[in-house]
Amino acid sequence: MDYVNKILFWISSGLMFPTVVALIVMFVVSLVKLGENYQAFIQRVRQKKVIKPYIDQLKLSLVQPEFESNSILMSSIKELFTFQDSLVRRERVVAEFEAKGRKSLSILKNLAKMGPVVGLMGTLIPMGPALVGLSSGDIASMANNMQMAFATTVVGLIIGGIGFVLQNFQQRWFAEDYATLVFIVDLMQEENEKKKQPVLK
Repeated sequence: MDYVNKILFWISSGLMFPTVVALIVMFVVSLVKLGENYQAFIQRVRQKKVIKPYIDQLKLSLVQPEFESNSILMSSIKELFTFQDSLVRRERVVAEFEAKGRKSLSILKNLAKMGPVVGLMGTLIPMGPALVGLSSGDIASMANNMQMAFATTVVGLIIGGIGFVLQNFQQRWFAEDYATLVFIVDLMQEENEKKKQPVLK
């Protein structure tokens, strides 16, 4: 049994370095995503000034966009108009937009879920050496291990918090943009059906 305990202790001790590296990488990714979302928020504020009047105009008549394609939504809207006569291709544009949105959301979901998990691993792994240090009277070793345990917990929770908050923002933005694209596709379909109807004399 003592031999098994030693093996498990070596395994857990060996995992400490990869866990800390994973936490640092995830923390950097979460900071990058935080910056990207801030930039996306600024872009959305500018975009709303262009998109809202355009959507209001679309409610009256189908009008091809004249704005610059500086976002995924705007470029998708312009692409829809290139396939105005093909429902299949328009649906493909919407599906590609959805795939891009889900890919972006999956990174944030992983950060929200895995940040605290890796942080907890980083908390529990040093506890073994800390208890060994306590039993042998090595207070300095115990203090270092406990410090590592608390630091990894905090970093893991920060990563999870950033991922969770950004995921909620992006889900709301994605739902709004997706609804806009579906609305335009439906308008195009309606317009095409009107063209096909025979004119009564």
